[in-house]
Amino acid sequence: MKDSIAAPKNFWLNTPSANPIRYLPSGIYFSRIRVRGKLIRHSVKTNTLSVAKLRLGDMEKVERRRVEIQGAVSSGNMRLTLF
Repeated sequence: MKDSIAAPKNFWLNTPSANPIRYLPSGIYFSRIRVRGKLIRHSVKTNTLSVAKLRLGDMEKVERRRVEIQGAVSSGNMRLTLF
């Protein structure tokens, strides 16, 4: 007899590019980047792959900068420029 609990479906679809992934129920693309060993996933708020690819670069810069600033704060070195 089969289990009454269905196995969870895979709702994430990989794309030909490395970083954008698509959430199938809504059709929205997400960025999936790894910064200092941590996997970060954020919505790029679009359902078009070409627009998602354009927004990925900006989002990656923001995330890497955010981690760099947090590292500077924790080490006590605040000589980084914010912008």
